[in-house]
Amino acid sequence: MPLISEIEKKQYLQKYKWAISYSDGDVTTHKMLDFVNQRTGHNVFYKPTLKTMVVMFLGFISVMTVGVLIYTKLRWLWTHWIVWFVGVIAIYITCVSGVVYDIIHDVPFVGRDKTTG
Repeated sequence: MPLISEIEKKQYLQKYKWAISYSDGDVTTHKMLDFVNQRTGHNVFYKPTLKTMVVMFLGFISVMTVGVLIYTKLRWLWTHWIVWFVGVIAIYITCVSGVVYDIIHDVPFVGRDKTTG
C-alpha cells in the first residue's frame, strides 16, 4: 500500500472538491457530468432523448394552458381585496419569522456541534 503525504492528499482532494450546497445554485445533470468528466478524464456529453424533449415540451404547454385557464376562469378571485390582504399577511409573516433569512444565508434546519451537545 503506497503512502501518500498529507500535502499530496490535500492537493488531490482540493482538485476534486465538489460539495453541494444551496449557494451553488441548482445541481443539474450538466454540473454532475462536468464533475464526473473532470474526475475520470473523459469527455462524455449529455444529450436528452427525443422522448424526453417531447415530454418536457408537452408538460410545459399543459402547465401554461392550465395557468391561462385558471387565470381566466377565476378572474373574480384575483381581483377580490380579501385574497390580496390574506396573501400580503402570509408573505409578511413568512418574511418576519426568518424563513427568508434562513434561505438566503443557508442556515441548517437542525444542527449539532461540540458546544450544543
